[in-house]
Amino acid sequence: MSPVAENAAAPEQGSGGTRIDLTLLATSDLHAHLFPFNYYVDQRDDRTGLVQTAHVIDAARRTATNALLFDNGDLLQGAPLGDAAISDPILCDKTHPMIAALNALGVDAATLGNHDFDYGLEVLERVLGQVQHPVILANARYADGTALAPDHVVLERTLTDRAGQNHPFRIGVIGLAPPQTAKWHKLSLGDRLVWEDMVAATRRVLDGMDHTRVDAVVLLAHSGLGLHPAPPGAENAARALAALPGVDAVVSGHTHEVIPIVPVVDPTGAATPIVQPGALGTHLGKITLGFEMRTDMRDGSSVWQRVESCAETVPIPDAGAASDAALRGTLRRHPVFRAQLRTAHRRTRSYAARVLGRTEIPLTTYFALAAPSAALTLMAEAKLWAIGDQIADDPSLAGLPVAVAVAPFKAGGRGGADNYTDVPRGPLQLRHAADLYAYANTMAVLRVGGADVRAWLERTAAAFQTIDPSRRADTQDLLAPGFASYNFDVFYGLDYQFDLTQAALTNAEGDAVFDGPGRVRDLRLQDGTPLADDQDILVVTNSYRAGGGGHFPAAARGETVLQTTTPVRDALAAYIEAATSPLAPKPRRVWAFADLGGVPVTFASGPGSKDHAPKDLDHRFEDLGVAADGFRRWRMRI
Repeated sequence: MSPVAENAAAPEQGSGGTRIDLTLLATSDLHAHLFPFNYYVDQRDDRTGLVQTAHVIDAARRTATNALLFDNGDLLQGAPLGDAAISDPILCDKTHPMIAALNALGVDAATLGNHDFDYGLEVLERVLGQVQHPVILANARYADGTALAPDHVVLERTLTDRAGQNHPFRIGVIGLAPPQTAKWHKLSLGDRLVWEDMVAATRRVLDGMDHTRVDAVVLLAHSGLGLHPAPPGAENAARALAALPGVDAVVSGHTHEVIPIVPVVDPTGAATPIVQPGALGTHLGKITLGFEMRTDMRDGSSVWQRVESCAETVPIPDAGAASDAALRGTLRRHPVFRAQLRTAHRRTRSYAARVLGRTEIPLTTYFALAAPSAALTLMAEAKLWAIGDQIADDPSLAGLPVAVAVAPFKAGGRGGADNYTDVPRGPLQLRHAADLYAYANTMAVLRVGGADVRAWLERTAAAFQTIDPSRRADTQDLLAPGFASYNFDVFYGLDYQFDLTQAALTNAEGDAVFDGPGRVRDLRLQDGTPLADDQDILVVTNSYRAGGGGHFPAAARGETVLQTTTPVRDALAAYIEAATSPLAPKPRRVWAFADLGGVPVTFASGPGSKDHAPKDLDHRFEDLGVAADGFRRWRMRI
């Protein structure tokens, strides 16, 4: 292992030829995607699912002399199967399907992600009782000081060197999750848990670890790359964690990125490898570490020193006959798991098919980042319907202007060309409500000053590239790479414009802040009155955003004046069920691009967008066809 002390002398070089290769395999952000099946559209989907990833895991284990398997959190929630597992009377009495899968695959250790707390602490505690492997979390514990989970585990394994000789080898594994989880789940968690900065927690565990018993240290960090050095309490800190002395490998997550995209080989072992396997089971993270037995010049002892590393992400097989054969082979190797899968799959389809109502128009997010969206209008109406009476009944709130913030959860980006909501005209089922609102965030109302509303919108404006109005001969891309569409909050109840000739005030991830005049222009209340910086308004949002989730410090500065235990998705489902006639939400223009005189830009959307170009804006959109990356390109003029 790498020396723990900053100034520790390196072990003597060339003192032996014994070499061990250790392969670390990792999943992350599976979000209850177990099967190669999309419950939102009720169709098979070979591009996602842990069952598909399991084939890649089996193949990697067959080729690796020594292998360990980890899961990096956000396992339980994010798809109808996760909801059914805690709501369906049959499934909730059984082992959670995702846990059953990890048990069957023989996971060596796992950590928790922020969304694993979405259903509440009692559900999480019950599910943890079903796990057959260590679950670790170093930076959260109960308020009385007792552990929610162990902060680390030492895995004692017998590893085989290149000469075929066996050696005892000890791997210390530390688990971490964003401390912002406390804010995002304030209502359900209360003050029952105390959270710690991830870097500080790792240092604490490393300092207390008996390093005479540990040959390598692996971090399971449910955290994006972030900055190095990381600010205190950072949500994304993988780079800073990898820089800590004594850490040999980091499994990252949370931001759903695929890192590295191509294999990164470090034959010197100087850099600590980081891998992040995307989300929903599309990739398997793989880090191979090479260790040689060296003599420690400090005391003459023999130690294992990391001398080489390779990080890569392995995609699951493409759809087709080979994929089908791989899937069948994986299930044959896990017969008990196969029987559990059949029940969970059948019950989830039944759960998701419950009819709530009807819609007279399609509800899509293909153009939600460029034009008014009926799907967003529906979500805004549902949120205001669910909490409007509580606002009106509170004398301290009744006179304040109200805005409703909603975002398109699935609108391309890192999720790919099929990452869009496309609900057809006709029956609205529970799966459609889950498609429109994927997470279990609860309702929240904030009192926010006008200056912070502007700052909030500036963060959403990072969705777009800076546009040069003098470039008219070539077309510029509109959307900023790396921006997550669930951070594009649209404020119903306000009117405003974005001036894209100005640079964004944050990067796409929101973890870097820049100076400048900003992009938000002509910010007004719905009656046309300019919104003053010192004027308070009420913003109906969700618990995640109210805690600053998505790097929205302006939202976190707001005063929470109302919060309910009702998940936004449940409010949406109730709104649909309460309707006495089929729904027909009208796309409402609440924001626009500042006029740049017709500068052409290219807007990327899903291939299915061809049939859903906004009818009142057809003259602005020209279909350029589907590109090699699977996205359909549209030319529009600003």
